Amino acid sequence: MLYRIPNAVRHDSKLLRRGNTETYYEYAFSFLATKCVFVIYNSKNLINMVESLKCFWRADKFENESFGKIRKIFIMVTYIWKGYMFVVCVFCIYLCILPLLDIQSKMLILTNFTLCNSRILTCWLANYVWQVFLLWLQGLPTVLGFDLLFIIFTAYVCAAIKLLKIGLTKLNTDDLYKRKHILRNIINQHDFMMNFVNVMNDMFTTIMFLQFYCSLWSLVLTQYMMVADRIYYGSYLFVFALQLYLYAYSGALLQIELQSLSDDIFYVDWYKQESTKLRQSLALMIQRTQNAKVLTAGKIPILNLELFVNTLKNSYSVFTLIWQVASASKDVHG
Repeated sequence: MLYRIPNAVRHDSKLLRRGNTETYYEYAFSFLATKCVFVIYNSKNLINMVESLKCFWRADKFENESFGKIRKIFIMVTYIWKGYMFVVCVFCIYLCILPLLDIQSKMLILTNFTLCNSRILTCWLANYVWQVFLLWLQGLPTVLGFDLLFIIFTAYVCAAIKLLKIGLTKLNTDDLYKRKHILRNIINQHDFMMNFVNVMNDMFTTIMFLQFYCSLWSLVLTQYMMVADRIYYGSYLFVFALQLYLYAYSGALLQIELQSLSDDIFYVDWYKQESTKLRQSLALMIQRTQNAKVLTAGKIPILNLELFVNTLKNSYSVFTLIWQVASASKDVHG
């Protein structure tokens, strides 16, 4: 697909004009509508997933031994979320203030969908108020709500893994009946957790692929506009990269926790258990944990930090290609 880009850019002079490039870039904001459709279409499944969070073990399952560790997870998630929300809100305020400082600048979002001719001051003000209303009542709640839901699901799974690790340490008892009872609870919780991860992945994988695809091209065009004309698009670049990092970090954290869980199950010395049923159950837990889907983005195997870095690298590579072709085209025609 990338080999077609040079010809497309060379023969399409519209892409080389800053205004049109900016317009193409702003279509990336229409991805918010896709997220709205996703939430509406999967509303029942999302409600069921939220209700199923009650089936996870409580933080005080093993009293103080577990409560402190689970509390640290959710404190970390709270700080990350507050920081992310602060950055996004500041960015939205920036989007609202920028047109007031430079009335010749582009409007906030969806510049091709205006109520009237923006060259007239009264119409410009009407479009501005309409887009501010759209930004704060649809755009911001959609972004924050969707991202918060994804983070909460991931945090609950990570907390469940921590509790399972503590539960595995309780298997070191001489009482065979008690050991079987503990293992039965661990297996049930592990089975529920893995099913939850599978449902979560199946639901989010397509929208995650679209997220990374749209963000890739948004990063490319943002870099193009920063170099071509306006440096203030660096704020767009930062927010897009931050959002991608949030998803990638969540996937990477879940991947690491699942891998460590399979190691902890192995070090319980499952092969030394007297009961054949105990050995088989622990072996199946190891196998299922190692073969877990974790989180994926479409056909991309794992949603992790490596994918985040590759997305940044690819966006810079495509930007460099487009910039070189654009520069060559200007030299030829001018």
